[in-house]
Amino acid sequence: MAAVHYASTVDKMKESHTNTLGWDVVVSYGEKEINALLADAHKKAQEEKEKKTGKKENTKTISSIKCEVEGEDAHENPFSIKYTFELGPPSISFKATNAGPICTLTAPVTGGTASTDEKTHNIAKGAYALTFDNLQLGTANVEDTSVLYQNIVAAGSPVYLGAKAIVSASRALNALSKTTDSIFEALVDEITKIDKKDARTILDVKRAVNKSKRSMTDLIAEQMCQTSSIVDDTRGGYPGRGIDKEVPAGSQGAEGRNDQIFLERWTPSDFAKAQIPFAHPEQCAMLLERANLFFFINSPTLRSWARRLYQRLIARLSFLPLGPDDPLRKAYQDNPIVPRTSIDDLGVTLAATKQRLLNIDLVLDFNGYSSRWVPRASYTFYEKALSEAYDALVTFEDAYIKYHAALSNQEDLNDKLTLAYSNTWKIVNSLHADITDLTDSLLVLDREIGGLTPGVENAQKELKAAYEAELSAIKQSFGLSVAQITNALTMVVFSPWKLMVALQAADLVYEGFDSVPTIDGAPIRKECLASKIKQSEATIEKISSELKEKLDGVYKLDDPFATRLIVEKEQIMHQLNQFSHEAFGGVEDASTRKALEEKFTAYIEAVTARNDLILQYNIKVNMVISKKQEKEAYKAKQTELADRKVDKSDPDLASITAYVGAIYQASRSRMFKLLDLLLRSLNFRMLIHSDIYSYAFPGTDPKQASSLDNIPLSLTSTVLNNVRQNVQDRFSKMVEHWGSEPAKFPEHFDTDVGKRYYLSSGQLKTLLKKDRPTVILTIPTVYGESTEPKDFLRCCNVRIYRVRFGLAGLKRASSLPDDQDALVKFTLVHSGKETIVGRSNAGFTFEHDPVSTIYSYRLKSDGGISVLDNGNIGESDISRTETSYAAPGPFAKWTVSMKGTDFDRLDLKGVEKGWFDFCGTNYVLIDIWVCSYCYHKTITMIRNVFLSDI
Repeated sequence: MAAVHYASTVDKMKESHTNTLGWDVVVSYGEKEINALLADAHKKAQEEKEKKTGKKENTKTISSIKCEVEGEDAHENPFSIKYTFELGPPSISFKATNAGPICTLTAPVTGGTASTDEKTHNIAKGAYALTFDNLQLGTANVEDTSVLYQNIVAAGSPVYLGAKAIVSASRALNALSKTTDSIFEALVDEITKIDKKDARTILDVKRAVNKSKRSMTDLIAEQMCQTSSIVDDTRGGYPGRGIDKEVPAGSQGAEGRNDQIFLERWTPSDFAKAQIPFAHPEQCAMLLERANLFFFINSPTLRSWARRLYQRLIARLSFLPLGPDDPLRKAYQDNPIVPRTSIDDLGVTLAATKQRLLNIDLVLDFNGYSSRWVPRASYTFYEKALSEAYDALVTFEDAYIKYHAALSNQEDLNDKLTLAYSNTWKIVNSLHADITDLTDSLLVLDREIGGLTPGVENAQKELKAAYEAELSAIKQSFGLSVAQITNALTMVVFSPWKLMVALQAADLVYEGFDSVPTIDGAPIRKECLASKIKQSEATIEKISSELKEKLDGVYKLDDPFATRLIVEKEQIMHQLNQFSHEAFGGVEDASTRKALEEKFTAYIEAVTARNDLILQYNIKVNMVISKKQEKEAYKAKQTELADRKVDKSDPDLASITAYVGAIYQASRSRMFKLLDLLLRSLNFRMLIHSDIYSYAFPGTDPKQASSLDNIPLSLTSTVLNNVRQNVQDRFSKMVEHWGSEPAKFPEHFDTDVGKRYYLSSGQLKTLLKKDRPTVILTIPTVYGESTEPKDFLRCCNVRIYRVRFGLAGLKRASSLPDDQDALVKFTLVHSGKETIVGRSNAGFTFEHDPVSTIYSYRLKSDGGISVLDNGNIGESDISRTETSYAAPGPFAKWTVSMKGTDFDRLDLKGVEKGWFDFCGTNYVLIDIWVCSYCYHKTITMIRNVFLSDI
């Protein structure tokens, strides 16, 4: 390691170098040396400036920042969001690949608020960070640069003169001065304040300009409405005479035909009374396809646009379902242009749209996965499945193109149809595979819901016992008692919506179940099925009005076919915290009051975690039913078309054409899903974060709205194959990046001791309770700077293939005969959510299905053991990394259970320690190489930009 005396080298370099366009010297530092060097350089730079200015510098770190963001919602209505960020100490990072010394400053957001005119949301601690990226250190100096960051508008400045020019131009318009004054009133007011030397910022002037712009736009729209007709045909011209010439007087025009018109303020019931169809199933299907394409690619901008398109479709189809006697149903049936199946087709489109929008609102992707979810199956496994899906897509795409060409050219359709329906079995098989996967995931969810149920019931009982003991001091809050709010919360799901999504959210209803469906291979939990899932406003008042039936009566955790609500998490938690403070505020003893609030919070966390799984359960049951219906429909259509000759006059031509399009879309959706799984598998195995967008459209920025122009109307098999090849290229590069096989620990799994993690005394005490021998604990992630646990220090990409559990001091009961053994059994469950550290010391968080194993042995009279279950997770895969399942890491939440152990044959009194014993593989962290001159320049930049008053 380098010593601190390298600081003298930095001082010499500072005097002799005028720029830093290259690396001047490369040294390797330990953490202490780097901190010492930074502190020394900062101190010298501070003293130098104090000598020049004669003033002591204020080095107080910025602790908060305020800003405002303006935008438009889905209906193009303007809004603004005011943010207040509370900041923690910044961290400094460098990129060794930069052409010159450039650093990034990152300050964690430790709290704050985001406010609109109507709502205020708390910003969760640790959810965001403020980053100053690509700071060019070559421009740093010790001069005061605060003037560069001033945005106060002064009289005579370009912004001031521009504002005055706008007002002057408005007064020259051919309009009443009263009209122009009302439009530009806000801008005139800002100019007046600047003239009076009031402090006005560029943002203030910008707001005034935007307000004037909106006023003018509204006025133009109003005048256009006043001068335009509200019917298709209007009255003819009025009578009159010619000018400067004798002509016969004209006569008044005849009355025009008053067609029905549609207004945005109409309700769905008004739409149902319409006399003509106004939503064509093919057009709606095209809009849905476009939205699905944006959602599949899933960049931030495209995801937002997908949401808008889904909302447009839902608004367009809000008249569904139609009653048998609704005029609009008859209009669709009598119209010769639209297919006879239009109402049913539109219903399918609406259901699919709501499902996709629900995924967006729950922060899931196109296929229903969270952003961090990964499959553990191998890259090779998905690559093989993708090859089969690609061949099917090429077949159906060819059939689709040829069929539509024949349809346009009035050619024979039957041979093209044969190409489609003869390969329908491929889609049927893929749907069957999807149904099997979904059924398996239903079983996993069923187990997880069952596993969380005792915890919720226990939390409710503890809370009830605690508040009943202080009942006289506990008050109602928001008009509800504690018992009523705990009952209502059994039907509420907290959604991790971002603020923008919450502002745009519509009050949507997702239809559920009124009976128990039949699903082969998965018994259905009746008590978890919801009749409706509604998006709702995140207030206690709204929840209590929506769930009136839950406010009275005995506590009931599950209610079959009840309505469940989805609300925004941050806002409702703010209100629930307020409820807790008000309800328990009358309890005099502070410790009792605190314990009540903690029990209330524990109950909320337990019940909402379970509710989240129940919502996923309902979604997956719906998906299974939908895919079963789709599968049966394809099989029926295949049978129907097998012996049928079709011509252009066939009455079912529209539905046959829809079938050809649907089967092509289904094959493409299959390709979408497998591409996504392939990429996620690569991300988990190789520790990268990447998405489909970067592979489909390399070189473009997914954050830019202009990226919409780069998305074709349809992703053809050629485009998708290019994506696949790009993913394969990335896989090859990542294999080169890791460069070698990982090190195995220990060398011999059966005989050697592995890497250990010890339980705390409290955790061990919980585990050894004979009535409930289970403990849940989290093994913290070990980074390069971590100091515990020592067995994992300097290790990265740690994967485990076997896990054992040990108890020091465990003995057989003294009363047990020598010829009898005692069974010791540990069930070890990895929760599935984990962080794996890469070679650059960056943490990658993933979620996958829980992983469980059993480690058990018989304890003999001589103290020896006979192993029954060795705790394998995937040892057979350890030497076949290219085809194996990706092994999980140890840094996750674990459940350890000793159920099944012969406690009556054991003596636990002498047990002093308990530990995990892991066997697996790992790599070694790479040392970070830095430029010492960069550090001095970084400190100077921090002084001038970051460590000053805002």
